[in-house]
Amino acid sequence: MPPVLEAVARACSPEVFLLSVMALCLGTAYLTALAGVSVSLGAFLAGLVVSESRHSAHALGEVLPLQILFSATFFLSIGTLLDVRFLVEEPLLVLGAVALVLVVKVVSTGAAAAVAGVGAATAASTAFLLAQVGEFARLRPRTTRPRAGAQPG
Repeated sequence: MPPVLEAVARACSPEVFLLSVMALCLGTAYLTALAGVSVSLGAFLAGLVVSESRHSAHALGEVLPLQILFSATFFLSIGTLLDVRFLVEEPLLVLGAVALVLVVKVVSTGAAAAVAGVGAATAASTAFLLAQVGEFARLRPRTTRPRAGAQPG
C-alpha cells in the first residue's frame, strides 16, 4: 500500500489523498469483517499500513478534522441514548449512583496518591480534583496564542 499512497500523494490533490486514506481504512475494516474478524482490528491494520508510508504525517493532517466530526457524532449519539424520563422518575436513584461513583473515585484516587508517597493534603486535593473527571478528560483545551506585544509571565 505505501507505493499506492505515494502515487496518490504525487497527484497533489488533498481531496483525492483524503478519500484514498479513508477508502483504505474503511475497505480494510470491511474485509476484516467479511473474514469474521473485528472491524476495529481492520481499522487498526489500515492505520498501521498508512503509518508505514512516507506520507503518514500528511495523512494525519488530512484526517484530523474528521476526528472532530466523528467525536461530535459520538457524543451526540450517546446523548440521544439518555432516558430523561428515567431521570425524572428516579431522581434519588440517579443522585445516589452519582454520589457512589464520586465517593469511590475520591477514595481510590486518594489512596493511590497516598501510596505514591505524596503528603496527605496533596493526596486529598488530588482525590477531590480528579473525582469529576470522566470521558471529557480526553478532550484537549484549545491553546491560545499570546497577543502581539504581550509580555510573557
